[in-house]
Amino acid sequence: MKRFMNNFSEILFAILEIIIGIIILIKPLEFANLILSCLGIFAIFMGVINCIAYFKNSREIAILEQSLVKGILGIIIGVFLIKSKDWILSILPVVSIIYGIIILFGGIRKIQVSIDLKRLEQKFWIVPLIEAIISILLSIIIFKNPFVLAKTLWIFIAVSVIFEGIFNVVSATIMYSVKDKFEI
Repeated sequence: MKRFMNNFSEILFAILEIIIGIIILIKPLEFANLILSCLGIFAIFMGVINCIAYFKNSREIAILEQSLVKGILGIIIGVFLIKSKDWILSILPVVSIIYGIIILFGGIRKIQVSIDLKRLEQKFWIVPLIEAIISILLSIIIFKNPFVLAKTLWIFIAVSVIFEGIFNVVSATIMYSVKDKFEI
């Protein structure tokens, strides 16, 4: 059952990735604004919780946990995220490089999956290899031109996220069948 839940959560995450990719594709800048607003609200909320915890806890615990500092920083970061969305979106090329690194690591991980499947003499070992090559190519494209317009970049990221989600569903399904076959 635990193995099923692990694979189910991987597939569920991959499907969520596809849905997010589609949303980004349809409304890229609006999605970015929504994410920044949600992160800002969450940071403010956690900041307020930490401030309250500081005054509710005993002096000893309050000194050790530094909740007041965490709370004030959370509120400042939250307000910054909400008020500075345009500036944050203007530094999107830096974010795209980070995303490119994440895609690159995913591609490298898929190379290992492919090699593992090949070592297990599975006939579908080529699928994760193709996925790995595409992921690595996507990351190289991001690295080559991280300074494209924000909307174009979001569309590219959306397509990348959709492909990654599809690849992850396929890989998780293949790995689940292999694990089931070998009772791993």
